[in-house]
Amino acid sequence: MMRGRGLVGMMDLHEAGPWIVLFSLLMFVGSLIVLPLVIIYLPQDYFTSQTPRFAYLQDTHPLVRWLVLVVKNLVGGLLIAAGLVMLITPGQGLLALLVGVMLLDIPGKRAVERRVLHRPSLLRMINRIRTKAGRPPLDDADD
Repeated sequence: MMRGRGLVGMMDLHEAGPWIVLFSLLMFVGSLIVLPLVIIYLPQDYFTSQTPRFAYLQDTHPLVRWLVLVVKNLVGGLLIAAGLVMLITPGQGLLALLVGVMLLDIPGKRAVERRVLHRPSLLRMINRIRTKAGRPPLDDADD
């Protein structure tokens, strides 16, 4: 009898179960460590300033600037993918999505960030994390 070959390839779901659980657990623990650090070190005016992010890179060597931007965008993409997974598994999915979008260099990013930040529960959570770390709350993103 032939088994169906889905997303898991040659492994059936019974064999992949422990790996799925391990991956989910690692994403959950990673989100508990990385996301608060990103939130704590955000500039207070991140959502209100019109200054381009990473403007200080304009005076660096082109290779360094390119490398930083590639790494930043890769990390942003990974956080978005992890955030989508964490919407259905344990973890801070919305927060991971927001931080992932913040790291990407895409047109219209500011408008999306401001729209997402207008969720009062998310802004309260972000500012609570910043307050516990002794950082000022983020400036309001009202236009």
